[in-house]
Amino acid sequence: MLGQPSLGDTADVSFETTLRHIHAARNSELSHAACHSRLERDSARILDKHPAVAAWARNFSLGWSLPYHFDGAWRNYEPDFVARLANGLNVVIECKGIVDDKAIAAERWTREHWIPAVEGTPELPAELRRWAYEVITDAAHLPGRINDLAQASP
Repeated sequence: MLGQPSLGDTADVSFETTLRHIHAARNSELSHAACHSRLERDSARILDKHPAVAAWARNFSLGWSLPYHFDGAWRNYEPDFVARLANGLNVVIECKGIVDDKAIAAERWTREHWIPAVEGTPELPAELRRWAYEVITDAAHLPGRINDLAQASP
């Protein structure tokens, strides 16, 4: 119908946050990135401008979480960002000021279990089966990591 938003249109979504670090995105799938830290905000700015990034989104209150096992129990965590590079690689990006044992466990489970499971699922379209995982402790390193991943062959 004319004038009706499509299922993928977020123009009429009202999202309020008390987070101080907000990035008004230009090239994201979402209009703004509500960030918990300057590291996240700086990473959002880099994702927004990097020529190898085809699409990205801040994963905050979107309901997307990844499972991992830590200290004898299953847990879920919400990665900070997901990006799709121009070469078709999907990248989970986690920003960490401090890398603790829980963060290490989440990274290990994502790299060793979640990514292989998703990449090995033939029911998924091919474009959803190529993944990488990056932990960023300094936003200045993100452009180089994106460049490296952008060079990865399909």
